[in-house]
Amino acid sequence: MAKGDLGVILMKHIRLQPVAAISVLILGTIGVKDEGISVDASESFTYNAKAALDYTNEAPSHSAGEAASSHSVGEAAPSHSAVEAAPSHSAVMSYEVAPSPYKVTPYGVAAYSSSVPNVSGASLSLPVELDQPPITYSNRASYPVSVEPFFTAGVAIGDVDGDGDSDLLEGNGRPWAQSNYIYFNAENRGLTSRVRLGDIDTTTYITKLADMDNDGDLDAIIAADKYPNSIYLNDGKGNFDQGHEFGTVQSNTRGLTVADINGDGFMDILEISRGSANYIFLNDGKGGLKLATTFGTQKDSTLSVAVADIDRDGKRDLVLANRDGNPNMILRQTSDLVFEEWAEFGSGQDDTRGLVVVDMNGDGALDIVTANIGEANTVLLNQGRGGFLIHQTFDAETSRTYAIEAHDLDGDGDQDIVVANVGDVNKVFLNDGAGTLNQIATFGDKAQSTYALDIGDINGDGRPDIAAGNSGDMTVIYYQRPQ
Repeated sequence: MAKGDLGVILMKHIRLQPVAAISVLILGTIGVKDEGISVDASESFTYNAKAALDYTNEAPSHSAGEAASSHSVGEAAPSHSAVEAAPSHSAVMSYEVAPSPYKVTPYGVAAYSSSVPNVSGASLSLPVELDQPPITYSNRASYPVSVEPFFTAGVAIGDVDGDGDSDLLEGNGRPWAQSNYIYFNAENRGLTSRVRLGDIDTTTYITKLADMDNDGDLDAIIAADKYPNSIYLNDGKGNFDQGHEFGTVQSNTRGLTVADINGDGFMDILEISRGSANYIFLNDGKGGLKLATTFGTQKDSTLSVAVADIDRDGKRDLVLANRDGNPNMILRQTSDLVFEEWAEFGSGQDDTRGLVVVDMNGDGALDIVTANIGEANTVLLNQGRGGFLIHQTFDAETSRTYAIEAHDLDGDGDQDIVVANVGDVNKVFLNDGAGTLNQIATFGDKAQSTYALDIGDINGDGRPDIAAGNSGDMTVIYYQRPQ
C-alpha cells in the first residue's frame, strides 16, 4: 500500500488490448519531389507545392520564398545570413492497416463492456462504442519540417517573433551532439525558414519556450546531458542571445520543468536528472537563475516532473515520474521550498517516462496520466488526501511511450491525450468527460521513434496541430482535420 491516507489501488491484470488504426490508410507510398507531390496509390492525386512540404491539398502551400522577416542569431549579427530557406524535401512514407482481431468502433477502439471489477471491488472504466469523432489526425494531413535525420528529443511551439503565428523550437542531439533550431512560420503558411540556436552543438533532451526575463516574449531553454543547460534570451523579434547557463555539465540531465514554484510571478526551472539529484533554480525576474534546493532521493531515476497544487493548500507540489524500479512519487510542499514524501502512485516499480497532471473528470481535483515503458499507460483519478485510484489503462500492454501531452483537442472542455511511442504508431485519445479515453486516430510510423510532442495551431485555422520530434528522422507536423 502506498503512502497517503487513502493510498493507491493497484490493478495490473486488466489491460486494454492493441487496436486497429482508423485514419488514412492509402496503400502504396508517397514520393515528395521538388516539382510537387505525387502519390502512387490506388487513389491517385497530385499536388502543386514547390517547396513540397505538405501532404494534403487542404493544408496551405509552403514556399521558401514566402518566409517571414529574416532572423539572425547572435548579439553582433546584424545581417540575415543565419536564415536558411527550408531545404527541399525528398521523402518516402508508407501506409498500412494494422490487423486487429477486435471489433472496431467508429472511434477505432475495441468495444468493451463499460466496467470491469478490479481487485478492490471498484469499477475500472473502459472505452465503449461511441459515435463518429468530430476530429482526426493522420499521416495524410502532415508535412516534415526538415528531411535531415536529426536525433530530436524536444519540440516546443510558440510565437517567438511576435508576428501572431506559431513557430517551432527543435532540440536535437540525443545522444550525439547536434545543432538546435528555431523554425519560423510565414504568416500561417508553414515553417519555411530556420536559424540555428546558439553556437555549439548539444545533446539536447528537452526544449521549452517561456518568458524567463519578464519582458513579454518567449525565451528558449535547452536541457542537455553532459553539456551546458542554457537559456537563450529573445529580443522579441526572434533573435536569440545566450543569456545564462545553469546546472552542471556533469549532470545526467533528462528533462526540465518551467513553472513558478515559489509564487513570486517569475518562471523558475526544475532540472531533472536520472540517478542523481534534481535541482530547483529560482528566477531573479531577469532570467538569472540561482540554485535554491534539491528534491527527490538523490538516487531515483526521475525523468519528468509536474508542478501542481495537488492537496489544494495553495502551495505547489511536485509529481515525479521515475524509472528503474523507483516508485512514482508526490512530494508535498509543506513550507517554502520544503518538500516531503506524501504519496506514491502506480505499482511502485513502474518504468514511467512522462506524465501530465490535469483534471480528467471535471470534478475540480487534479488527476495523473502516466506514460510508461513496457506496460500500458494509466489514468489515475484523484480521490483526495493523496489517494489516486486507477481509472483506466490504455494503449498496449507492451507500450513504449516516451512523450505525453494533454490538450482539449475537440473543444468540448475536457482534456484529451496524445502519446508518442517508440516501436509503434503514435496515438490520439479523446476524453469522454468522465476521464475515460477513447482512441480516435494514429499518426506516424512504427519504424519511427517519436521522443517529443507539442501541440499548437501551426496553420492558423484555430485547430490544435501536433508536432512530433523523431529520433533519427524528421520532425513532422500533423494537422487536425474535421471529420
